[in-house]
Amino acid sequence: GIGTITILYAFAQAFHFYLTSLLLQSFFGVFFLVLVVIFQEELRRFFELISLWSTRGHSAPISLKPITQAVADLAHRKIGALIVIIGRENIERHIEMGSILDGVVSDDLLESILDPTSPGHDGAVIIARDRISTFGAHLPLSRNFKEIGKHGTRHSAALGISEVSDAFAIVVSEESGAISIAYGGALIIISSIEDLEARITNFLIN
Repeated sequence: GIGTITILYAFAQAFHFYLTSLLLQSFFGVFFLVLVVIFQEELRRFFELISLWSTRGHSAPISLKPITQAVADLAHRKIGALIVIIGRENIERHIEMGSILDGVVSDDLLESILDPTSPGHDGAVIIARDRISTFGAHLPLSRNFKEIGKHGTRHSAALGISEVSDAFAIVVSEESGAISIAYGGALIIISSIEDLEARITNFLIN
């Protein structure tokens, strides 16, 4: 569409169609403003990535054992869970509600938060560096229904946050106890806890 309009503008200029040229010039002025409005989220993320370009890795190590142990226990008991590990990008603007915790990551704390009787059970647990920063958080839901398939809201939220940020999401299905991850806009079923640990490790070092 842009190419066609550009060709029309060049044609109008070559044959001195003054009114047509003026109209198309006005269109280009408005068009760039419309582009900014339409892609404001993408542009914001782009500038955030530029600001974080020199940041390499995580400022504090994350202990994988408490996370994988909690996920394994929750999966065995078929307790639904959504855990998000933040990457380099800030995801605060994508989070709604939730309670600030700032607690050290441990399997006992994770299982306590995600226990079905806990008020934070239905939301996401957010892990930033080596701390559980927030629990009971609501995340943007994905509209990629093909990728979500027959999965529920937790999987949709995990996929949603992976589409708008570089975060790594872990989901436990309360129906089957199956473990899935969402990263880079893709939803992947995990075959084992060892596989999960390897994928988290790969995420943290990249």
